[in-house]
Amino acid sequence: ARFALLEKLEGEGQSLNALAARIADNATAEDLYAYGLQAAAAGQFQPGLEALLQLLRDHRDFKDGIARAALLEVFECLPKGDPLASEYRRKMFNYLY
Repeated sequence: ARFALLEKLEGEGQSLNALAARIADNATAEDLYAYGLQAAAAGQFQPGLEALLQLLRDHRDFKDGIARAALLEVFECLPKGDPLASEYRRKMFNYLY
């Protein structure tokens, strides 16, 4: 399921380090989205969720609200009952409502 996340990205994948550096410098919606999916696909769920949460908070309407869908997809990759999923699901709902 994790590798299905990468299929959502268009074009060439960029290194996580390059994306992380760009996000630290100037977080664009595109970079947050790409980093969030790539980090989660690499098993780095917390940084990936953090990036997608920031995308939801700062760019809610990016690609018709894709941040919410991406967060839900990452939650699906986590084991059932994972505390990380519970924590970030709660944060997501706080931003949505």
